[in-house]
Amino acid sequence: MLKRVVYTIVFFVLALSLNLYGVRADAQSAQKILSNMSQKVRSFKAIQFDFTMTGYFNDGSTIEEFNGFIQAQGNSFRMLNPYMSIYCDGESKWIHNVDARELIIFMHDTTNLDIVENPIGFLISLDGSNSAYNVSKEVKESVVSGVSVWLIELVPVNRRIPYSGIVVAINRDNNIPVFFEYKAKDGSRYVASLGTFRSVIPWDSSNFIFPEGRKVGLEVTDLR
Repeated sequence: MLKRVVYTIVFFVLALSLNLYGVRADAQSAQKILSNMSQKVRSFKAIQFDFTMTGYFNDGSTIEEFNGFIQAQGNSFRMLNPYMSIYCDGESKWIHNVDARELIIFMHDTTNLDIVENPIGFLISLDGSNSAYNVSKEVKESVVSGVSVWLIELVPVNRRIPYSGIVVAINRDNNIPVFFEYKAKDGSRYVASLGTFRSVIPWDSSNFIFPEGRKVGLEVTDLR
């Protein structure tokens, strides 16, 4: 089910069709485009954006769809959706599984570039420092909701993970990521469509710490 996939691989869409793939782009290399996106994300001191996640069976029918949002500044971030919330203050990380009523707390590993556990770190790492993926040399062009985008595929080096590739769509005008598509090995796919990146006034550090009052009734496991 999508809940399990969300908890293990992905974060954070509208029902988008990727049949608008165009010709190969010759002007820029895939890695250069990814590096420009990484630098753009890094330039925000504090950002917030919404996302929509949609899962599709291999026949194209919808598994489920839900919304969420992410707030981030520096090494701190907060991600909330109906099934899971993650708080990270740059040192500790709290992962709350809503359905299981479980809260796991552990030290934040900045070298862990999983898109769920460290979403902003993942985006920034696409500057070429993330050795977990091979970057396709082919860059395609498309139009999504009127926005011209680059399409680049990342192929995981580790063949044991449950997906075979990630397609990254990047706005050609401003280098902001538009969506990610996860291709599962069973033929299903999961598309995370990102809303507008909003530069905001930095939050107090307490914004990224799981609230004590929300621990009531949860099974808490502290691994720090």
